[in-house]
Formats: sequence, C-alpha cells, structure tokens
Amino acid sequence: MEINKDKLYTANEVAEILRVSVATIYRQIDYMEIKTVKVGKQYRILGREIIKYIQRNGANV
Repeated sequence: MEINKDKLYTANEVAEILRVSVATIYRQIDYMEIKTVKVGKQYRILGREIIKYIQRNGANV
C-alpha cells in the first residue's frame, strides 16, 4: 500500500498499513512514537508521520 505523505489517516487505517492492532497504534501515540493532529474531536495521523515511524522502526510494510 502506498502512503500519501499529505493524507490524514485514522488509527484503523494506520493499523492496517502497519499490520498491527489498533491498540498498538494507540499505544504508540501515547508513547509519542507517532505524532497526531486533532480534527474536531478526533485524532488523525499524517502520512509523513507514518513514513517517519517506519523509517525509525524498520517496519516491514
């Protein structure tokens, strides 16, 4: 799956991209491993933050 660096993704979408559970994504957000932006009352993750996370952690996507 190609990650658009300027797109906003939900935690569910990021979990699917990284092939991990949604709980893992929320844990990474809590640990400040993945930065988020707030849109209304919900949080979203920029594609560039997903790319940075993959580069730092060597995730196989």
